[in-house]
Parts: sequence; C-alpha cells; structure tokens
Amino acid sequence: MKLSYKGVEKAQKSKLQSMRREYERYEMSSSEIVEQYFSRVTNLVNKMRVYGEDIPESKVVEKILRTMPMKFDHVGSLE
Repeated sequence: MKLSYKGVEKAQKSKLQSMRREYERYEMSSSEIVEQYFSRVTNLVNKMRVYGEDIPESKVVEKILRTMPMKFDHVGSLE
C-alpha cells in the first residue's frame, strides 16, 4: 500500500512540475483577446492548485500583466 501511494505522489509531483513549466512559458498571443488569455492562465492555475500548488491571486495577476503584449502596457499597474 505504501509503495502504491509513493508512486501516485511521484506522478502528481511530476504533473505539477510540468504545469509549472507550462505556466512559466505562458504569454498572451497576438491573436488572443484578454478574456481568452485570462481564462487560459486561470484554468492552469486552478489545475495547479488541485495538485497542491499555493499561488496567491496577486501573483497570477502579476503574471498576466507581465506577459501581455506591449500594446497593453498602459492598461494597468502593479501598485
């Protein structure tokens, strides 16, 4: 039983690591609208949270603002 649990735990850690890598690489594409990008990021973050990742909402917002195209630079600030 213990070996089975360790296998599941290892698989979950591997999946979470894969999602972290995907999250770090996310950027808004030029063909995406803001709502689509926001949805894409939040969907991934929610999956990561299911696997135990603790990502504060403020970090998600920073990620979204930081990875939007330059044409959106004037839209918001991180204050």
